[in-house]
Amino acid sequence: MAAKIKKATELYIRSVTLRAGTIDEPGRSVEAVFSTETPARVYDWRSGREVNEVLIAEGCQFGDDVRMLDNHYRSSVKDVLGSGTDIRVANNEVIGRLTFADDDGDAENAWKKVRQNHIKDVSVGYMPTVSIDIEPGKSEDVGGRTFDGGTDGLRVTTEWELREISLTPMGADPNAKIREEYNPAPVGVEGKKTEVHSTMNEKLRAVLTALGLRAEADEALAWGFYNALDGEQKRKADEVMGDSKPPAKSEPAPGPTRSAPGPVAVLEPIAAPKPIDVAEVVRQALADDRKRAADIRALAGDDVPSETVNRAAVEGWDVNRASREFLGSIREAKTGQVPTGVGVHVAPVATRDALASGLAQRVGIDLIDPKAPEAKRKEQEQSMELGNQFRDMSLFDICRAANALSGAKDPRTGTRPHTRGEHIRAAVSGSALTNIFTTSVNAKLMQAYLEAPDTTGLFVREVDVADFKTNERIGFGKSGALQKLARGNEAKHAAFSDEKEEYKICRYASQFVVDEQDIIDDNMSALTSAPTEMGPAAKRLRPDLVYSELLANGNLSDAVALFAVSTHANLTTAALASSALQAAVVAMAQQKYDGVRLNLRPNVLIVPPDLEFTARALLHSAELFIKGDTDGVAPSRNVIADLNLNLIVEGRIDAVGVTNPSSGTALTGSATNWFLAASPVSARTIEVGYLAGTGRAPQLRSFVLDKGQWGIGWDIKMDIGVAALDWRGMHKSTGAG
Repeated sequence: MAAKIKKATELYIRSVTLRAGTIDEPGRSVEAVFSTETPARVYDWRSGREVNEVLIAEGCQFGDDVRMLDNHYRSSVKDVLGSGTDIRVANNEVIGRLTFADDDGDAENAWKKVRQNHIKDVSVGYMPTVSIDIEPGKSEDVGGRTFDGGTDGLRVTTEWELREISLTPMGADPNAKIREEYNPAPVGVEGKKTEVHSTMNEKLRAVLTALGLRAEADEALAWGFYNALDGEQKRKADEVMGDSKPPAKSEPAPGPTRSAPGPVAVLEPIAAPKPIDVAEVVRQALADDRKRAADIRALAGDDVPSETVNRAAVEGWDVNRASREFLGSIREAKTGQVPTGVGVHVAPVATRDALASGLAQRVGIDLIDPKAPEAKRKEQEQSMELGNQFRDMSLFDICRAANALSGAKDPRTGTRPHTRGEHIRAAVSGSALTNIFTTSVNAKLMQAYLEAPDTTGLFVREVDVADFKTNERIGFGKSGALQKLARGNEAKHAAFSDEKEEYKICRYASQFVVDEQDIIDDNMSALTSAPTEMGPAAKRLRPDLVYSELLANGNLSDAVALFAVSTHANLTTAALASSALQAAVVAMAQQKYDGVRLNLRPNVLIVPPDLEFTARALLHSAELFIKGDTDGVAPSRNVIADLNLNLIVEGRIDAVGVTNPSSGTALTGSATNWFLAASPVSARTIEVGYLAGTGRAPQLRSFVLDKGQWGIGWDIKMDIGVAALDWRGMHKSTGAG
């Protein structure tokens, strides 16, 4: 039995191959096949292993465009090279056009390599929504199509979200390429298409397509595919051969001649999965909900208070629960425990989600994600539509509606609230109002957190740690290298070296409250200002800690400072210039680990704002003017530009400096210092640790004020730690020479 797997929580990637055959020079774009239904090996975040996966093209969900990234890096705007646009599904393929950004050095370098056919591969980043796992040796019917698990098993992903597409050095899907522009009907001398007679009947064409021939293949490619068949596949094709006749060898085949791919092991035609009618599903769900509400109202009759009936309708009670609650309500009324008075009546559509949506709209939060899958986006649109009628409600009105939903009572009297003060006290002491408020507070917090800048993504390594205890990072040295093994002998155990760095993560936290008086005064800023400020504050923790580590220049386990002139050979006094950069690059390449040359290459150049334009000229100018030339103007080619260094402009390393969040120590840099850093993949200079399970993001929690305070509060925490692990992957110059 196949196992059905729901939506994943991590981004998946798979590679496809491209060819620069549809270059649009003025538009700086090229068309590509993003994904085909060819099985590919991908890493499965859920099981921690590689699996064979088929992505059903019709199940791809996408917006108007997706970001085009550099090798799946997402930590900086520098990583965005352009966009994938004009995305569509055709012939079991996801197709689109890659458009490169203008006036951007990184995008320009990538564009040149694509035009020159040096970069041939792209890789899609996607989120599986619904997948079906087929066990090895078994076959399953998925959407009217038969898939074979083979020897290793197969995952068929029927619904998936296209999140991004990246330029990469390597591809895995052999059938996904940049689309070639050609006219299968030859153009005559006068510009008119000449007639081409097909020599292959439709039945044979259909069989070849089922065996793996691409639907848009021309006659030459189709006959080449047919000639490559053998065995059972050739027999199936010959059965429907009919009057089809291959072109004579002396006759030129119509259309451009291209080499045909070999047949693939698919023996029977498979039909595309039937698309889900989302509108019909929504209509049916609404009809079922209307029937449920009508049954509940009929069950209540005239004996049950209208407030209880409204709660049953809007909170989704089934008939069984409604029967129990109604019976309890009738018994309570008969024993005189229900106080008399005017009951609060809330319209049936006033659900918690609708109230939360209305409040979010009032504080300026758009809950519709334009890049979300269509079904999810429709759900968000419906929520916004329901919440629109509550967007003008005051905070007191929301309190009263929340009380009606939850049946909250005044904590002082234990009775249902009637007055303004009673409603507010009852609301802030219950969970309904807190949940409604928290939707907006959390959205504001995370929006501000994600939009805040962080320049450390290109040179630090991120890890998750289990607890707040000391984390040890130990090197292996020479004994960690692979050694020649004689036949029949046992491999030697790798031994740890003396290099051991330690650090702990710490918790950083703060809190804020919405006082009862703010609710009475309808003060919306109490809900928006604090989370808008705390989001960036949480985002600043990581760069503050990282640059504090660089400026502090503390000792490592070898009792030598992180940046040292002789022992570590990664500190100079040269001002930022072409010769200084070249010398620093050479110094990094000459770094050794236990006598072994590492040949490290820098990935980023980090400068203070004062050196930004000097750095831009060095990194992006095509030519430089060298002092000492006889005529004073002879240019020299700028070889620094060939390094493709990413530029980071960071104010924390200048003379103002930064305050270490961990120690409170103020640290200063200078207006002339600069750093080179290698990629965290090849070096481990700085490590950032997060508490596992936090999603590497701030965590929000709500609480109710008591003991002399009235209102609702939230606290926010961030569990993070930073440490320098090695000196070899970075180089510093004070620029004072």
